[in-house]
Amino acid sequence: MTEKKTVQFDDLLHFKFLSCPRLSPDGSLAVYQVAQADLEKDGYDTNLWLYDCGAGRSRQVTFANADKTARWTPDGKALVFTSKRDASLEKDATALYRLELGGGEARRLGVVPLPVNDLWPLPDGKILLSAVYTPEEPNPENAQYKVYTQIPFWQNGKNFTGQRRAALALWNPQSGELRRLTPDRMDVLDCTLSPGGGAALLVAEEYEKVKPLCSHVWRLDLESGAMDCLSEGLEYSFKTAGWSGGRVIVVASDMKRYGMNENALVFELKDKKLTCLTPDLDTSFHNSMVGDCRYGVETQYGLIDGDGLYYISTQGTSSQIHFNDLNGHDRSLTPGLLSADCFDACGGRVVVVGFRGLQLQELYAAGAGEEAQLTHHNDSFMAQFELSQPEHYTVDNGEGLTIDCWYMKPVGAEPGKKYPTIFDIHGGPKATYGALYFHEAQCWAALGYAVIFCNPRGGDGRGNEFADIRDFYGVKDYQDFNAMLDWAVAHFDFDRRIVRRLHDQLDDLAQRPLQVRGLAARHLQLDLLRRRQRHRLVFRHRPAGRQRPADRSGGRVERLAAQVRGEREDADAVHPFRGGSPLSGRAGVPVLHGLAGPRRGDAAVLFPRRESRVEPIGQAPQPSGPSARDHRLDGPFPEKIGRAGSIEVARCRFLSRISIKTILPFRVTRAKRENRHFLEGFRVAKNNFVKM
Repeated sequence: MTEKKTVQFDDLLHFKFLSCPRLSPDGSLAVYQVAQADLEKDGYDTNLWLYDCGAGRSRQVTFANADKTARWTPDGKALVFTSKRDASLEKDATALYRLELGGGEARRLGVVPLPVNDLWPLPDGKILLSAVYTPEEPNPENAQYKVYTQIPFWQNGKNFTGQRRAALALWNPQSGELRRLTPDRMDVLDCTLSPGGGAALLVAEEYEKVKPLCSHVWRLDLESGAMDCLSEGLEYSFKTAGWSGGRVIVVASDMKRYGMNENALVFELKDKKLTCLTPDLDTSFHNSMVGDCRYGVETQYGLIDGDGLYYISTQGTSSQIHFNDLNGHDRSLTPGLLSADCFDACGGRVVVVGFRGLQLQELYAAGAGEEAQLTHHNDSFMAQFELSQPEHYTVDNGEGLTIDCWYMKPVGAEPGKKYPTIFDIHGGPKATYGALYFHEAQCWAALGYAVIFCNPRGGDGRGNEFADIRDFYGVKDYQDFNAMLDWAVAHFDFDRRIVRRLHDQLDDLAQRPLQVRGLAARHLQLDLLRRRQRHRLVFRHRPAGRQRPADRSGGRVERLAAQVRGEREDADAVHPFRGGSPLSGRAGVPVLHGLAGPRRGDAAVLFPRRESRVEPIGQAPQPSGPSARDHRLDGPFPEKIGRAGSIEVARCRFLSRISIKTILPFRVTRAKRENRHFLEGFRVAKNNFVKM
């Protein structure tokens, strides 16, 4: 029997990422995308595959490594898709192709001078497009900056969005005519084609300067271009809309109780009035599972097929496909999946891309209470690895709530041996961890780390009350983190050295100066600052001669505590670091080389202009005298990560939950310009962190 290997970071290059399954009109075939990372071109190769539901096998149908967004023609005999296979295309242009299933090569239909997000072939041969329009902004002086006249002008994952809009357009492949159907100021969020193809239901926002929280449902006649607002006068955030028989069914939220992230409900929209069909439903209508092995997956809020609604719901510690019959009955169709990423339904047949166990994405058929695996794109490659199975447990957070937690032992862990532990924290709002395959965590386990993570309040899967921590970010979730850490340290054979890592956000009040409302809130935040000392990454070596000040805050933290206790008034106590950052050399704190204080514009990482020498952790010379004691820093101050030659790489306590991999690129932008030896220093520091 071949001995299994441990997974490596670059194994990600061999993973296959599935997305966008589309069933043919008769439900007998399913087309889907398969992507794979290409390191040389710094991008992804994407091709189309076809699964035959009758024969039970799949085959690749395009090979240009640049094909996606496929839809079936109304007769089910051909596929229309977008492609970037022509290298001569302009950056924002999109070529459209037609592939006959009867045989032959894909035939180019033409080029649209816009980025195309989605398409719908129509019975008359025309194609309805969802395309991105970017208006030209006047720039008479040819200035090297851009003018943005609306907010927001930037979006996470999409960079600067400017004034661009997603619009619907009708394209005639024969004449090349492209006609925009939606107004210039309208941004289309969702589109559902009618069964006959003559009309579409849109969820859209129309604005000029400030994007509204509310959206509306429109009916668009594709022949005349006439639009009718079906939700006029309603203040709701609509997610999707579709037809069920003669009824218009929508998924929407009024955001009155829990804000913009409130879970939506299902309504019937008639005569510009809403009738709730799911008053007792308290669940999300999308996939909130955190993962790093997806590509090309788009958010779906539901799909009407026949007399019911199919949707992805995150409940507990997994996301699954659910079916709601619009009469009060709701059931899961994929109980074995940990993450249902995207799906399609037609005539009662459902295909879904998802994760099961520690498998990577595959295509599944959802049925009567179970799912059947249809493809095996990743199985053979993943079979060679020994993985760490996330073990689930729960802890009481001290307020009567149980928090879902997991731990992963290092691969090949020996009983009784202690291991450094990484505490991984997801971003949000409303994200969720589960036991699915997470490549980064598996790589940590392969390197000898234990990994722990949890779903604190603010996450998804447990209803609105659990998710709503507005005004308490960094308070309620931080309490849950500490409850989990206390339990883990008391019960696991892991080292008490814990590396904290944050994925997406820095919404932790304990990382910011104490500018919060009310004495109770200040007292709580002060408590969090002190509790932070229990779980830390500590190295027992500090450079000789570096003395540890008795009070790095100049006494301001203690004065704040006295004020909170009501012992005395002190105006300076409202901001314990008003005198300057603890790393700035003020407030009686020596300057540490490495990361300068946060929020300082002149912060830079200084590396020596000579060849750096690495001193491995645990082998550095032992200092003597007063400086020989443990390098434990109190309060929100820097703690040493490692040493490269005579240079210390420090981590500020304000950013204590971010790994060195995240901190260094964030803090050394100026150092890149100022120090020609930056990359060498960064490599030394990064390698020292990984090998600790």
